[in-house]
Amino acid sequence: MDHKTELEVINNPQQKIIIKTSMDITDGQLFQLEPDSLIALQEVIQQFQPGCLYSEKEINAILENFYDDFTALRRYLIEYGFLDRKPDGSQYWRKK
Repeated sequence: MDHKTELEVINNPQQKIIIKTSMDITDGQLFQLEPDSLIALQEVIQQFQPGCLYSEKEINAILENFYDDFTALRRYLIEYGFLDRKPDGSQYWRKK
């Protein structure tokens, strides 16, 4: 069963970016991200330096400035190829 959900990504009081997704309720897997949302993720990923390694704690500290559910935001960045990580989650980096 599919439903629509919206995540507000806020990086300053004057700017709100909405991430719209279609998710499967049964397993929470992200099926699609709307084009405007990809633009929002491109803005978020600019906070990470290419070639730098980040711990999960560092990633979360940056992402929580954009959205309270920073774990969902982190997951979207990984699922859509903006971030990558080691299998154990110990290090993250911005993909090229």
